[in-house]
Formats: sequence, C-alpha cells, structure tokens
Amino acid sequence: LSGVGLGLVIRRENGLSEYIPDSYVRAADASFLINSYLGLAKFRETPMVAGDYDIPAYLPKKDYKDIMTGKSIPFQQIASKNKVTVLLTWATWCPNSAALIPILKKMYDKYHKDGLEIIAAFNTTPEEHRGGKLQQILRERNMQAWYNFDEFEMSVAEMDCWADGTPCAILVDKNGNVIKDTRWNISDPSRNRFGFSAVNQLIPTLEDYFGPLEEDDHYESKDYSQDGKVITIQKASTGKGINLVFMGDAYTDKDISSGKYEQLMRACAEEFFKIEPYKSFKNRFNVYAVKVVSKHGKTGSGYTTALGTSFTSDGSASGNENKVFEYALKVSGISSKKNLVIGVLVNSIHPGGITTMNETQQSGIGYLSSYTNERSAFGPILRHEVGGHAFAFLGDEYATRNEAPNQATINSMNQLYTSYGWYANLDFTNDTKKVKWADFLSDSRYKNEVGIYEGGNNLRKGVYRPSENSMMRDDLEYFNAPSRHAIYKRIMTLSGESYTFNKFLTYDAVNRGAKPAGAPATHSGEEVVHGAPPVVTR
Repeated sequence: LSGVGLGLVIRRENGLSEYIPDSYVRAADASFLINSYLGLAKFRETPMVAGDYDIPAYLPKKDYKDIMTGKSIPFQQIASKNKVTVLLTWATWCPNSAALIPILKKMYDKYHKDGLEIIAAFNTTPEEHRGGKLQQILRERNMQAWYNFDEFEMSVAEMDCWADGTPCAILVDKNGNVIKDTRWNISDPSRNRFGFSAVNQLIPTLEDYFGPLEEDDHYESKDYSQDGKVITIQKASTGKGINLVFMGDAYTDKDISSGKYEQLMRACAEEFFKIEPYKSFKNRFNVYAVKVVSKHGKTGSGYTTALGTSFTSDGSASGNENKVFEYALKVSGISSKKNLVIGVLVNSIHPGGITTMNETQQSGIGYLSSYTNERSAFGPILRHEVGGHAFAFLGDEYATRNEAPNQATINSMNQLYTSYGWYANLDFTNDTKKVKWADFLSDSRYKNEVGIYEGGNNLRKGVYRPSENSMMRDDLEYFNAPSRHAIYKRIMTLSGESYTFNKFLTYDAVNRGAKPAGAPATHSGEEVVHGAPPVVTR
C-alpha cells in the first residue's frame, strides 16, 4: 500500500479481500485515510472489509461555501449538533436524484426540528456554472433550506471519500461516524453499514430514526361512479392508430373528483412523447386514460387498491395483470389485448418500477411509482418502463451482477428476438459482423454513437449493448440508435405503414450528432438505482 498524492493505490495479486488497516483507524486524519481507502473499493471485483469499529465519515475541514448564503459550512459542528446528518450527492441530470429529492424534502421539512440535517454536494456541470445558475437551480427545486456546496470544488480524492455516484448518501451520527453509506463494494458483516440504496432505502432508514414520513391514512372511497370511465386524450391522425392506455392505482374518489387524477394521466401522456422517436410519431397513437377508483390511497399492508400493485425493498413492483387488461378493455374500440401498451402510475412515495411483456398478446404493462406525483421524477421512469419495455420490448442495458448469462437465458432471449424482434438492443456476441446492430457499426454516420459495450440484462459479463449510456441503461433522456430503430419499426408496423431500414435512416437524421439532453460528460450506469428487469408473461 502506498500513498500517491492525495489518493491511494492498492495492489493485490491474489484478489483477496482486506480489512482496513488498524493504523488508519488510529491515525489523526483517520476519516480521510479510511474513506480514501474505501474509495478504492469501487475499482475492485472483491470487496474490502470493514472491521467492528467506528468509521468516521469524511467531514471536510476545507472552507467550502454554501451556494445560497456564501457562508462557510462547518461540517463537523453541524454533525455534532444533530441526531442524523445526511451527506448527499446529487445532480440535475440524474433521474434518481430527481426521484429522491422531493421525498427527502418532505422528510426534512417534517423532522429537521428533531435533529435531521442535510449537507448536499451539488454535482454540477460546466454549463450550470455559467450565468450564476446554481442558486436558481436550488430555488427551483426548493432545496435552499439545507446546506448546499459545489462538488466541482472538491479534489478527486475528496470526492472518492464523499460519494460513489449520484444520488449518494452517507448518514452520520452526532459523533461524526458512519451510520449508513451507499458505497457498494465494502463488506461490513458486523454492522452492515455499506451498500444501501439512496433511492430505495434512505427514506425508510430515516424513518427508523425519526418516525414515519406519511401518517396512516385509512380513508376509504365512497363514490365509485367514475370507476371505469374513459378519457380520450388524443386520436391518431395518421395510420391505423396505436392504442396507448394510462391508468392509476391507489387513487381514491377524492383524487378523481378533484381533477388530480386526470391531470396526472395527461402528464403521463405528455411525458411518454417527450423524446424521440415517440416525439415525431405522436400523431400515430390513440391515447386514452381510464379512471380507476381504489378503496385506499396507499399501497402496502393494510391497504386495498383496485389493481393490487405493491412495491418491494429492491425497487421492483407488481400488479394484477388481468385487472389492468380488464380496465384497458373498457375503452370503446379496444376489443382485444393484442398489441396494447399500458402505463400504470401508482400513487406512492416509494420508488419502484417493472414491466410485464406478454408474449402471447405482444402487449406490455409498465408499472411505476408516482414519486409523490412529482412529474419530473416519474417521467424518466415512465419512458424507460412504458416506452422502452412495454412498447418496444427492449432489454435493460444496465448491469449490477458480476455474472454471465446461462444458456437458458441466451436461448430464451434469442428465440424472442428471432420470433418477434424483442431485445434488439442486447446481444451475446461482440463480433462486429454478427452483432444485431452490425449495420450501424459499418455506417460512418454512427461512428461515434454506436459501439459494443459489455454489460446488460443486469449482468456484467457476456452480454453486450450498443452504447455506453442510454435511456435503457441509466434513464438518460435518449434511446440509442438500435433502440430507436426498434421503436420506429414497431410504430410503422402497428400503424400500417411499410417499413424499410433506409426509411428509418432518413427519419433518424434528426437524432444523429445531437447532444443528448441531460447526458453528462462521464457517467456510470452502475451508479443508477433501477427497479426490476421486465418479466415475460404468456
């Protein structure tokens, strides 16, 4: 082990795990040494091991200024005065940050007086530094109540001490020691402090310390007269008309009568068509919303909802597929489950998302959390689940498991691709001549856009995807070229128009060379917390 500048380099020929050296624990600058050491964990396949001792969080002594007030942030003093201090790292381009922050804000407003404090490192982009935009961004997101500083001012070594992606959260006690930490590749058998999900587990963890974010609300709907009524959002003006249906679960008669439900359904439709190729072909869709009245306005134990949706701690969701189809078939003109695209918005603060892709019907149902009905939060998830999975039958391009696919998985996905064109954005070969998107690789117009990258279908080995980042990897606001091709082809087919690859290339000129909105210069899809992979039903 040797020191290099502010960082540390470790060389392990045998790849075995190693405990944090005791000398680091006893050092005067233990917080920096330990956290620098732990920062190396993300570069290792085998985890580093934390011992059964207090681990001090890295609380900078350097003078960082609060973005809103310009005053110095006394990190150690803040931690000492509060029951729990959250060291948060977030970014405007990160969809999971957008999902987490509105809920965290509610938690802060409720329990700040009881000893909850937040110090947020704003992972800024160069564009956000121009024109004094940082304060404006914080005001727009109503984040000015807690402490905020610019992570851009941190050294690389300090960033490794503080965060491992976005959103990242380290919970600190009044003594400055780590309670929970999102850094993932650290084994802590004695206290289980590491590897928790900021998106899925931060709020439940804070609830353990302070109390519930939401009080029990057992209000029961009384008026079911609007249940099953259909709202026609738009009718197709070109082609046969592709049926797209939205509905909600865990919304009560009050949500219907107030107009809130319809407003959310219309927002879902607008979010679906926000990016290409859907943006250009919106006029080929019939878009409907079906009113669904649930008994209760919450999901979970003790609550009853019309579609039976639920969320699990890993961010996945489930629902009653038969019930969803039953409500979709209430739309006049829809008499079959065939080729239906359905989005189910679930009234919940708990993150979650999953899609069922029905092979027999060639239909998809995307379930997603409303994230307290925050449109900017559920929009990217809707585009991933409903636009990516439920309509185009694309696969997930992210990878969290350090494994390769078994032969049964390979055979199943290859069969679905051969029969129906599913999973057009994933392959099990890196041969440039044989991979599914070989035509893009040989086209100079896609030279800097399409490649072969290992990792996909939640596996890091033996599965390949066409681009480093995308909507199907980390919910960034663009589909890569092979995914756009799959979407375009299905749109043309279902709307009754002849399809050719050359027609797609003519259309796709609008996308080639365009800088994807919200995409950072560098970003790792491993940092994004996802729901669950799609489930194939029959």
